[in-house]
Amino acid sequence: MPASQPFIDTVPRRALASVRCCWFCSALLHSALALLASQRDMTDAPPRPPRPSASILVFGDSLTEGYVKVPGRMFPDFHAYSVKLQELLEARWPFANITIDNKGVSGDSAFNMLTRLKMALMDVPPPSFDLAIVLAGTNDLWKDSVSEADITAAIVRLHEAVLAHPNTHSVVVSMPPFMYGLDEHRPMFDPRRPNINDALRRWSDEHAERTSFFDLASAIPHDEQHRHLWSDGIHYSHEGYDRIAELLFDFVAPKLARVLDPHAEQQ
Repeated sequence: MPASQPFIDTVPRRALASVRCCWFCSALLHSALALLASQRDMTDAPPRPPRPSASILVFGDSLTEGYVKVPGRMFPDFHAYSVKLQELLEARWPFANITIDNKGVSGDSAFNMLTRLKMALMDVPPPSFDLAIVLAGTNDLWKDSVSEADITAAIVRLHEAVLAHPNTHSVVVSMPPFMYGLDEHRPMFDPRRPNINDALRRWSDEHAERTSFFDLASAIPHDEQHRHLWSDGIHYSHEGYDRIAELLFDFVAPKLARVLDPHAEQQ
């Protein structure tokens, strides 16, 4: 062999290919064994507990949709209280999966809501929503011929539809004050609204295991002190809807704690 000829040239090409093949197979086998070992470690590790979750349905008319009358503008703005409510709940339980489904439709009445509510309750598979917050009846007060007993019965039917889902707690929201403008009451509305709210409170008390009465009417009255919380005689302002969210947060948080706090049942 000439002294100047490289050593690699003296190795048969087939032998060199065999060495390379063995090296590749060894590396592949090592990777496969490492992958199997990691999978076995993952299998042996205890499973992570699922994230706690809660689902809430907010249902009603323009007061749920968040209708805001803006001075000088032809079209309204929308600022639903559910947005702020979800922010507050997520800040309280950052580790949880919290969803709020807003089914507010402006102009809808309690008499026409039942079918829509039943469909909304089916949007979440069993065990369905944890809470349903229902605010209805304001648009029914426009009809002078409808009695307070009929309006009360229509609203009660909505909550009975909620109770048909055994895992859903129904929040009965009182109808807020109704004014035409910020200074003049329309007396034809006032006699029925407080009576309807009283009847709803009594019904909720009779079904206290599955329902709660949230007195929005008393929490945000229609007076000079709270003028900034209203955009007109019927609808709240942006600040007003945010205030509703804060009040509802304080109201529903203890109920959701049973679902979202692991140790809530022990307290």
